[in-house]
Amino acid sequence: MEYFKLLKRKTIAILWLSQLLSAIGDQIYLVSACWLAAQISPRALACVAASEYVSAFLFSFVAGVLTDRFNKKKLMIYADLGRAIAVFTLPIASLYGHISTMHLVLVGIVLGSLGVLFDPCLVATIPVLTDERSLLQATNGLIDFTKRLARALGPAIAGLLASFVAIHFLFSLNAISFLISTAGILYVSSQVDIEDINKRASDERGLFWGELLGALRLIKTHAILAWEFGSFFFANIAYALIYTTGLPLLAKERFGNNIAAYGLLISIYGVVSIIANLIEGNRKIRKPALTVFRAYALWGLGFSILALAPNIVLAGFGLAVAAISAPAVFITIVTMVQRDIPETDTGKVYSFRTAIMYSGLGLGLLLSSYLYGKFTTIMVMPCAAAAFLVIGISGILRFYKKEKV
Repeated sequence: MEYFKLLKRKTIAILWLSQLLSAIGDQIYLVSACWLAAQISPRALACVAASEYVSAFLFSFVAGVLTDRFNKKKLMIYADLGRAIAVFTLPIASLYGHISTMHLVLVGIVLGSLGVLFDPCLVATIPVLTDERSLLQATNGLIDFTKRLARALGPAIAGLLASFVAIHFLFSLNAISFLISTAGILYVSSQVDIEDINKRASDERGLFWGELLGALRLIKTHAILAWEFGSFFFANIAYALIYTTGLPLLAKERFGNNIAAYGLLISIYGVVSIIANLIEGNRKIRKPALTVFRAYALWGLGFSILALAPNIVLAGFGLAVAAISAPAVFITIVTMVQRDIPETDTGKVYSFRTAIMYSGLGLGLLLSSYLYGKFTTIMVMPCAAAAFLVIGISGILRFYKKEKV
């Protein structure tokens, strides 16, 4: 497997381990913050959950420009240290009183803003770490694997630890994980020279809006990226309607209002997506457009089965089918951005996609409160699943002739 080849390289192994621990820390923070906010009020929970989404969307455009203008190593270190300091204020506050909703919201804003600064810097740096072009896709898959594994392990670890330690200790773990990430970045940068990218980027700086428009023009000239970026907005609206809000409602209405059923379905999606990552990251993708849009169609098929499932077994099967798709889309698109977009614009183009994701998810969450209030899940979820099918089928028809050979 390509992952084993990569992990034999000390530089990539240390980067991978530091990012895995950091991602697990993020999941521990998310569970802890949402649980603490839920003890205050439903409104507090909504505000805390929304704070990272909104700040990430608003800052993503700025983050893309900063990524392409300045030293990526320093930006990643500043982002990690800033997040560590922000999270450390929570356990400190708990020692002198209590943690307020506003405090959690402010920390969420910092985490969202600095998170969308760190990610494009890492994506833009990955090609320098892989001296073999053939290993670029596998490296992206390995980084994606850390996030999927963290989503599976993090909540379980948080739940286990919360049963016998104070919640402020969990926040401290997240802050420490950012420091571990910083150490990983410092080690990698001491072994691999990434300064050349920053020198080329500094020579081509322009006005802020001019750089954004230039990146947008690059996306428009790339047929596959333009089609996928445009589709990605609607896919995230549908995802929020189906998975984020629809799934718990489905478990409540159709599967006996059983939280265990809801947890089982989430686990199925998470485990299968990890398995799918291992497959996608270790095979050579020869037809990127067809790979991406077949995945969207499969996403739609799986979510359609979920929406119409009369029992939990069939619902789990539908989620398993849908879960196959996510790694294929992410790994293929990120690799395409790294290979086809100039190094001086990689951060901005990647950040455009991040902004599209958060805007779609945010709108989907807003629509869910209205749609599920007016219509039943059996009406809303299949329609949202159909959006994935339309995206997938239209993309296949658009690029089939181009890649069929």
